[in-house]
Amino acid sequence: MYGPPPAPMPMAPRPAAPGAGLGRLLNVGAFLLALVALLASLLIPGPAGLTGAAGPLGPTGSTGSQGPAGQNGMNGLNCWDLNGNGVPDLPAEDLNGDSVVNVSDCTGPRGPAGSGALVASGVATPWRTGGLQIVGCTNVLAFTLAVPAAGTLVLSSTVHVWVEHLSGATDTWAIFHGDTATMCSDTATDRCAFFQEISSSIAADSFMNEAGTLVNAFPVPGAGTYTYYVNVEMYAGQSTGDRVSEASAVMVFYPS
Repeated sequence: MYGPPPAPMPMAPRPAAPGAGLGRLLNVGAFLLALVALLASLLIPGPAGLTGAAGPLGPTGSTGSQGPAGQNGMNGLNCWDLNGNGVPDLPAEDLNGDSVVNVSDCTGPRGPAGSGALVASGVATPWRTGGLQIVGCTNVLAFTLAVPAAGTLVLSSTVHVWVEHLSGATDTWAIFHGDTATMCSDTATDRCAFFQEISSSIAADSFMNEAGTLVNAFPVPGAGTYTYYVNVEMYAGQSTGDRVSEASAVMVFYPS
């Protein structure tokens, strides 16, 4: 009789394949990297995309109801009301001198001084009615200029006179420029005068034609209205036949 077969021999454990442990480490590392990449994609936003085209405008809404009216404003000032009291004040606000304060007295602000000259001129021809008798200081012409700034007014005049020269008498006549109609003085420091003398040795003549010219420069301190006069006087030998036959003059303003 045969006995029982012998028990099989146990198999020795299979040795691990070379590099198997490294492969597992790489798999784990790849998994971790993938996990990190996934988390980064969730936490760090990517670049913004292009802006899309604007959509069409929606319909215009309906107009709202009108709001309440505001309060009336204060009344304005009339252009002539220089002191703003609402009352026409004579003569301060009557700028054109017509004794009525209205829109004709409205003026704008004064402009800057111009670069050119202002001129006033005139001619007196009283000879048409027999001449202007010379009695004392006699005014012949007057000129007024409104100037915008300081400067100089130059007044030039020529006066023609008829002198009644009596035998044995000395006649002296003169032209004056002044700021009054009665200025016939040659002592003012800012004036000069024209003088002419007819000697007593000259034979009598009831109608002697004489003429003279005078030029004066008057400084003006600033903007304003200035008036100057041409006056004539017989300094000696005055008689009823002494007359101004005609005169002409021009006044020019030169800004500083």
